[in-house]
Amino acid sequence: MSIDLLPTIAALTGAALPSDRVIDGKNIRDVMQGGGDTPHEHLFFFNGNDVAAVRDARFKLVLNAYYKSFYVPFEQFGGMLLFDLENDPQERFSFVRENPDSVADLKAAVNQMRLDVADFVIEPVNPLAPRPADTPVGPQLTTP
Repeated sequence: MSIDLLPTIAALTGAALPSDRVIDGKNIRDVMQGGGDTPHEHLFFFNGNDVAAVRDARFKLVLNAYYKSFYVPFEQFGGMLLFDLENDPQERFSFVRENPDSVADLKAAVNQMRLDVADFVIEPVNPLAPRPADTPVGPQLTTP
């Protein structure tokens, strides 16, 4: 995932990672070179502030998705999709009923991630909302 680019490039170049913030990514050099396992227990997919899905080595739990530009919040309707990436890598069939323990484990990981990122939630800005005439648009350059 793109979160792994910074730690991997830093490892390849001998650069130090910043120590003043949490770095979610991991060094995946061994994985890229074909000789290692993923350093991640779970990988999370976000839609803005919301966790849209989570996956582990075998399963992917989808909580919400888009279908032809229509937002489908499966979780809000009491359902989710669980794809078995080993046996159905095309994600054609959901295996929620057949794997309740995996659903529970992945759902627990989602709940923990939601707690971990709760302080970082950003209110979305509607780009089409009316603005005062004197509101700057685009990047603003500041001079010292």
